[in-house]
Amino acid sequence: MVNTNNKFDGAEYVSLYKATRVRDDHRFPNSSTGYLLEEKQEGTSVSLQNQLDYREFTDNMNKASAGSSSKVKEGSSHPSETSFKRKRGVFQKDLQHMMYGFGDDSNPLPETVALMEDIVMEYVTDMVHKAQDIASKRGKLLTEDFLFLIRKDLPKLNRCTELLSMNEELKQARKAFDVDEEKLAQPD
Repeated sequence: MVNTNNKFDGAEYVSLYKATRVRDDHRFPNSSTGYLLEEKQEGTSVSLQNQLDYREFTDNMNKASAGSSSKVKEGSSHPSETSFKRKRGVFQKDLQHMMYGFGDDSNPLPETVALMEDIVMEYVTDMVHKAQDIASKRGKLLTEDFLFLIRKDLPKLNRCTELLSMNEELKQARKAFDVDEEKLAQPD
């Protein structure tokens, strides 16, 4: 539905809100615009302090998501659409192999792989942002922040702890191998 007067009402705002995947509790850093999203305890309704011009809203959304891609803005919990688009194809081969392992065709449709990659990227980005929010109080992101996020999902938690312990064993084995190699390289 297109509004011809460039102002939009609450229903259009809620659909725009869902399309941009902004969280209810997200507060935009630019307070001069006069808008504020408020979290509601019941439901997902969003209140708007002022009526906004659509262009102003989208410009401010772009400003809020722009900036350094390596740092997460304080209070921001949604992925930047531009940085999300740059990372296409990162997991393509791995996902094809995993999909084959779970019973899909050995050469799945590119659309299927792209959809799976979108889901994976959204999940990983969301988890990293949540972990960063937890770690912001302490100042440093640790693996325990991720374990804290999946603490209620026991299969994931068990698999992560198994992989972490296996990684630690591999580090110890590499360290022992490097020490033995250095001893052999030194003449007595």
